[in-house]
Amino acid sequence: MPTSTQPVVRHAARASGLAILPLILTTSALALETRFPQGEISTVTVGGEETVSDTLLAGAEAIEIHGTVTGNLLAFARRVVIDGTVQGDLITGAQTVEIRGTVGGNVLSFSRQANISGQVSQSLHVFAELVRLHRSGRTAGDMIAFASEITAEGRVDRDLYAFAGETHVQGEIGGDLVARTGRLSVSSPARVEGDLRAHVNREEQVSVAPGAVAGNTQITLPEPKETTSRFLTPGFYLWQLARLGAAFTTGMVLFWLFPSWFAAEAETLPAILRTLGSGFLVLVVTPFAVILIALTIVGLPVALFTLVLWLASLYAALIFAGAWLGEALLHSGRQNFKAFGISLLAGLGVLIALTAAPYLGFLARFGVLLLGLGLLARALRGRRVMRRAEI
Repeated sequence: MPTSTQPVVRHAARASGLAILPLILTTSALALETRFPQGEISTVTVGGEETVSDTLLAGAEAIEIHGTVTGNLLAFARRVVIDGTVQGDLITGAQTVEIRGTVGGNVLSFSRQANISGQVSQSLHVFAELVRLHRSGRTAGDMIAFASEITAEGRVDRDLYAFAGETHVQGEIGGDLVARTGRLSVSSPARVEGDLRAHVNREEQVSVAPGAVAGNTQITLPEPKETTSRFLTPGFYLWQLARLGAAFTTGMVLFWLFPSWFAAEAETLPAILRTLGSGFLVLVVTPFAVILIALTIVGLPVALFTLVLWLASLYAALIFAGAWLGEALLHSGRQNFKAFGISLLAGLGVLIALTAAPYLGFLARFGVLLLGLGLLARALRGRRVMRRAEI
């Protein structure tokens, strides 16, 4: 079992990923039924006597499941209530999520508040501000929760992983309790059958009732921070050289393959501001577009491909910004491979120095990201206009 913070996080991430994988595989194999509000009705309801024999995708102001969904349920609303039965997995995003009935598979929930008083037959994964597993609530697998405050009064058959500002345990944990938290209280009638491992800032932030933990109790405090500045270590400068070399090599390959991509200019202040605005839109809008495309299930491969391109563009942003800055400084004209290489090297050198600087480095990195994404967007837009003109 993990004994430090990094393995704990890795274990939690692996468990969350394994929970989502069956949903993706199962959903693609089943028929999909969609339900959205009709007319003035803002609630999607599965009645008590109703059975949905497919995977159900629902979006509304409120979603209420009183009957049975034999497949998976993907529910996105302001309020999601499960009073009935979901035989498959549940993925939900809402302001409030209430699970009073039964979920036969895993649960992956994103919400402001999550209340679980029903039964989860596999593992429970919750990201919320407030998470509460009521006394009548139970999960037969692990419970992994990220929240401001977590209260576990019910039963977790396996391990509980809590990442929170405050964690309160009063129920039964069949396995280990692992908490990365600001404050942890394990109070009567709590019972932890396995070990307790708490990662806190101070020992007094952990309160455990006598006899509540059957296994070992381990409290891990933060290691003393190193006093040596990173700017005084050779490794820091070697890393910056590696960044420069990798970005320069990638930029030269891109220029060789797509020289027209580096033709975009932003010489005036209004042009620079428009470019920054375009970069901001690419940075913010693309993830939301990926989510919306993925929700159609059919568009999942397109969403994954778009996500990969977006992540690649985040890295390429430094290269495009460096090429632009190098041309602004040297006015090489980018007429040939050598001239472009000189301006790219100069621009990258300046930007890497700025982004690695103390205090202002974060702002410099953000500005470089927006500028590079904006230049890339302008280059691709200009290429599309040229193709239309040729047609």
